[in-house]
Amino acid sequence: MTIIISSDDPRVLKLFSAFEGKKQTLLYVKRADLAKVAKEAGSDLEFAWFDIADLEGRKLKAAFKTLSTISVRWGIIDRKGIFNDAAEAFWAGAADYLGPRTDASSINPLRLKKALAWKKAGAGSAAQRPGEGDMDSNNPLPLRAGFIDSSRGWTSIKEGQEYTFTFVYIQIDKADKLLHTIGETRAASLDQEFRRMIEHSFAASGGLVWMWRDYGGLLLLPFNGKNCPVILDALRLWINRPIHFADNAALSIGFTFRMAIHIGNTVYKRPGQTGNLTSDTLNSIFHIGYKFMKNDTFYLTEEAAAFVPREISDLFVEAGSYEARKIKRMRALQ
Repeated sequence: MTIIISSDDPRVLKLFSAFEGKKQTLLYVKRADLAKVAKEAGSDLEFAWFDIADLEGRKLKAAFKTLSTISVRWGIIDRKGIFNDAAEAFWAGAADYLGPRTDASSINPLRLKKALAWKKAGAGSAAQRPGEGDMDSNNPLPLRAGFIDSSRGWTSIKEGQEYTFTFVYIQIDKADKLLHTIGETRAASLDQEFRRMIEHSFAASGGLVWMWRDYGGLLLLPFNGKNCPVILDALRLWINRPIHFADNAALSIGFTFRMAIHIGNTVYKRPGQTGNLTSDTLNSIFHIGYKFMKNDTFYLTEEAAAFVPREISDLFVEAGSYEARKIKRMRALQ
């Protein structure tokens, strides 16, 4: 099988040394020739990585338009950090992102396997994906405020206006104790890699790290009022924790985290501009995170639980109520 590395700088091939001697054949292609070579490769083509170095504005948009025409999934090489947030690549349709801090040792056949398995949802959307059915028509949306569609994505969401979002609260357990145990340097690396893992896990559903502080934070995701693919994203993350930890040295230090999904309304402000923002939804999710949740547990509020696909509904059991809101947790898998 053939993997295309499309760049105008042949030195980028050094990043892919782990593929030498493997069953895949690396094919270096100039960016201008990508579409032509990809078409010629036909069914033998397995994946493509595209270097966006020095591309901005219209040139970057044109590159993404070209990538959308090739027949296989593709990843981005962003050595200069053109994207401030890795999620931007996934919103554009990428299945992988190689940023400035991506180590060459992590660019290997296992990474390719994960990228090939990646389920895209379209840029910034909450589009339905296989196995993610609509809410039961007899089960009305249990929101405590009126539904305001945010599913058209971040380019359509206006700052200062209220929308209905999916919220994902996530926090490393016993962070203070962990910092004391492993030291500031390793703790900083853990925080960085943990956030990167979270961004990657929710990028296909348009996940935005909205608030982040002290080894955890709050993600904001568009919501269409019909289905919640975020639940399956979270389930994949939760079940695959051992694989994520084993695949990243910074995460292989023996820690746990807790996670909760909630659906509600809030006024949107850009990340970094949320300091004075208050809402019932934010109060609820943070109260649940700080006061109700137990370590190493995955929770759903009743608002989110209404969208669990029937096929996996037995994975979640009643966990009680908090502030007059019913809450479910994922049961331990045998």
